[in-house]
Amino acid sequence: MRDQSSYNFATSRSSSPIVVVSHPRSGNTLMLDFVRRHFPQSARRKMPLQNPQSLILDIGAIWKNKMTEKKARQRLTESNIPLIKMHGFDLPRLQEVCPEFMKDLFAHGKIFYVVRDVRSMLCSYHEYAKLFWEPARVPISEFIRQEEAEAGIPNTSRVKYWSNEVVYWGQLPGVTLMQFERFFEDPIRQLETIAQVLKQPAKIKHPLIPPKTDNRWQGYVNRYLTILPSSTSAPMKKPTPNWFESFDESDLQFIREEGGEALDLLGYSI
Repeated sequence: MRDQSSYNFATSRSSSPIVVVSHPRSGNTLMLDFVRRHFPQSARRKMPLQNPQSLILDIGAIWKNKMTEKKARQRLTESNIPLIKMHGFDLPRLQEVCPEFMKDLFAHGKIFYVVRDVRSMLCSYHEYAKLFWEPARVPISEFIRQEEAEAGIPNTSRVKYWSNEVVYWGQLPGVTLMQFERFFEDPIRQLETIAQVLKQPAKIKHPLIPPKTDNRWQGYVNRYLTILPSSTSAPMKKPTPNWFESFDESDLQFIREEGGEALDLLGYSI
């Protein structure tokens, strides 16, 4: 561990922090595990039974009052290349509660935005939200049309909010856009892109995608009992349904209408 008591972006001897942003259920955990796997200078070790989330700094905890800015800066001293996770909806809240921290982060960090096919994202988000949010326990056709509470704008559907967020981050200077599906289709190309942005060599490790299990016990052993888990993603209680089995034509038309700007930017054809 470094001896600084608080991380200073401008004077730190560490490499620039890596900040991975996404909409919920869109792949920021996958990318962070991918970076830890192939850029070992970013990887931390943890004690057995320690929460795997300690390997990555989730700065959304600051505005949720689960972590202070001072503690976040201290956490950044623990890695040669600090790894930071956030969701798109965290940004306005963080800019309000810790503006200097966020200004420093965007001035000195390497920012990536991970986006996923909205149809697959919505299916995953629906299953996830049903675990803790009563209004989400409705048919997915209704779920995608619900107002997105995180949007802060009345009458903004989940699809429209996703589109607004993707367009914002996709056009933000200094942000590298990454697509979830391409980690599986062409992981070497993803490695090359990340290495180019970081100006750091990758150390390729096979299999290229961090191994993950749907067995909850095996997932627990990997995440909690190993000091360098391959994946920090918790297994879902049941598989995410395929989008083509979940949406009818009226749903797809709604997605086209509400998400058109982002779909055009990303080249997704629906």
